[in-house]
This record gives sequence, structure tokens and C-alpha cells, in this order.
Amino acid sequence: MLDHQSAIISAEDAETDPNERIYGLSVECFVVPTLDEAVRATRRPNKHVRLTTASRVRAAGMDVIPTFDAPHATLRVPKPLNEDVWNELQRVFDAPIQNKYAAARRSS
Repeated sequence: MLDHQSAIISAEDAETDPNERIYGLSVECFVVPTLDEAVRATRRPNKHVRLTTASRVRAAGMDVIPTFDAPHATLRVPKPLNEDVWNELQRVFDAPIQNKYAAARRSS
């Protein structure tokens, strides 16, 4: 999970990436009916994940844009990603949950 400063760097990198050019953060986006399916479907080996919905993101004035190959997407955030935006971003996501599938992905 990113801290505020790492999120700023990530958003700036995405904006200058010639294949992306969006000021935002790399996320994965799924259309699945259960929490377990979302966590199981991720390609990331992170020990913890945070979940939200596209509608919650959009209600906060941000957006989720499909980029690269599914399930990759970019969460477009307001520029600059200042303390107020960062705090709103934290409210949009649920608390971290353990990714029980992470260990299996790390060993493969």
C-alpha cells in the first residue's frame, strides 16, 4: 500500500508514461460479485489489499479508466495530489484486508 509521497511519485510517473498520460494511480478493476473473487482475481502478490467501487471513486470526484490489459486500470486523481486529495482517497477505500492468496503467488 502506498504512502502519500509514493502515491505522488506514482501519479507523476503515470502522467509522463507515453502509453498512459494520466495523472493517477495503478489499480486493478474487476466486475465480480464477491469480495473473495476480487481478491482471488488480482494478479498482484500484495499481502494486503484495499477495495472500493468505481461509483465511490466517481462520487469523490475521481475516475477509474481502463488502461493497458484488463484488469489494469488507472485511478485518475486531481492534480496536485495534495493532503486534502490524499485524505479523500483514503476515505474512498475500505480498510486493508489480508490477501489470503498472496503467499501462493509469491512462491510461483
